[in-house]
Amino acid sequence: MVNFKDFLEADIKNTFFNVNEFASEAVINGSTMKIVEDDHELVKYNLKAEGEGLARGELLFYAPVSAFEEKPFVGLRVRVDKKPYEVLDITESLGVYSIVLVGFHS
Repeated sequence: MVNFKDFLEADIKNTFFNVNEFASEAVINGSTMKIVEDDHELVKYNLKAEGEGLARGELLFYAPVSAFEEKPFVGLRVRVDKKPYEVLDITESLGVYSIVLVGFHS
């Protein structure tokens, strides 16, 4: 029997993370995955961060939880399309991660 979670997972995969709709492909730590970048939410995040004296993000994107083998965490170093970043903030809702990254220079 199909339940709500099955419908939700199908919508996440087939609509929200469809490259013909909202998503684009990015190579994250060597794995190609579909993500949705959100510049508007990044601006809102940075306004809040500035008000609280926190670091500003450089990239905010959404990705399906199922695209990751292991759960990302704050401080994790990642490469997005060969550019180094560090996870600044991460939240999960309804099978989707919202991830904010800041550039990382070694």
